[in-house]
Amino acid sequence: KRYQFDKGNASSIDQDYILSLSQTKNGFLWVGLAGRGVDIMDIKNEKFYHIPYWQQQQSENFKNNVIRDICPVNNGTLLLSTYGGFNILNSKNLNFKEIDTFTYRIDAPFQHFEHHPKTKSQQLSHSSIHSSVVDARGNYWIATYGGGLNWYNPMTKTFKSYMAYLYQGSDKSFDSIFDLFYDKELD
Repeated sequence: KRYQFDKGNASSIDQDYILSLSQTKNGFLWVGLAGRGVDIMDIKNEKFYHIPYWQQQQSENFKNNVIRDICPVNNGTLLLSTYGGFNILNSKNLNFKEIDTFTYRIDAPFQHFEHHPKTKSQQLSHSSIHSSVVDARGNYWIATYGGGLNWYNPMTKTFKSYMAYLYQGSDKSFDSIFDLFYDKELD
């Protein structure tokens, strides 16, 4: 079946330019849109919930409308990569609050991470995130545009950055990573 934007149907997908997809075990298809936030489809009822970033901003959740990647974790967690930071969402018990006929807000625990240049603490090396994967130990690997590769341990809540220019004397132009793949056989 084909789903596409229908201006006259509030339950249709919000736009046709899709950057990422991820299906969760609780029957939802998460659709990362280019410039319109996230659409979440209830697969059983074929209804889309539109979650624009500006509705989430009010509760300090994801802060960018370009959802580049959605990575599922076995425990119901979703990792959302945006051009405005990295987001961790528990998708097990989603509650949707209707804002108007077309838009909803998610009531679910979010964690948002972004780069703060003036802060010396452990953090993301860049806020423009392209992709993420989870390794066998449950650590998150995060690809940035300009900040290299980041590693995040959700148990200890610590970050570590790996950037080419620190090790090879190269300039930062080599520190853009566009996609990550995890090979379970090599772990």
